[in-house]
Amino acid sequence: MGPNQRANALANLAAQAPKGRSVAFGVFAERAIFMKRFSTDSQERRSSINEVMAQSNTLGKQTALYDALHEALGLFGQHQPGDTILLISDGFDNRSKRNGGDMEKEFLAHGTRLLVMMRPRASMVPIPDQQFRWAPDANMGISSAGRRDLGRLSSRTGGAYTGFSPHFFEFAWAGYMVGIAAPANLEKPKEWNLRLRGAAAKAHPDAMIYQPWELPLCSPAR
Repeated sequence: MGPNQRANALANLAAQAPKGRSVAFGVFAERAIFMKRFSTDSQERRSSINEVMAQSNTLGKQTALYDALHEALGLFGQHQPGDTILLISDGFDNRSKRNGGDMEKEFLAHGTRLLVMMRPRASMVPIPDQQFRWAPDANMGISSAGRRDLGRLSSRTGGAYTGFSPHFFEFAWAGYMVGIAAPANLEKPKEWNLRLRGAAAKAHPDAMIYQPWELPLCSPAR
């Protein structure tokens, strides 16, 4: 599947999100283009996604991944439980003004989850006395720093980091509302752990629980 076919397939998955789910869609390279707002209406969503895809060839040839994540966070407005960004990328960035550390601070301040689906990257590889050809990079073409940044960011926000799978789209709206009695003297974010116990632990011994690394203050400074 070529890059354009893959992008169209991803756009279709976003357009086919379950009825009533509030979804916004965007694409990025050197710059990013997003839907103007979140939409729960399937027809409106499809039309808006088509408008975004029609401009996808104007995004430039370089990649500003972290800047695109910054813009995506700006779409949410006032935070609501369950706010999630699903990123599909090869993890490469050679254009952003921001870095992984900047985005970690922004995600934690906004209380938004990051789900990451990695995909292999193709790059131009020079061959002596021949024209350039397309070939896949080793280790999916991502520097160790890039993998570490996205892996850490997804884990800290309670998200997940995996390879590409259409079924993973469901994670964007999967989860539970949990009430937590925080210590009265909590004055700064604190590391915590969430576990199943008792009958629930016996009934679901292989359950995978995704949670933020830290329990933030109720009203974090932004």
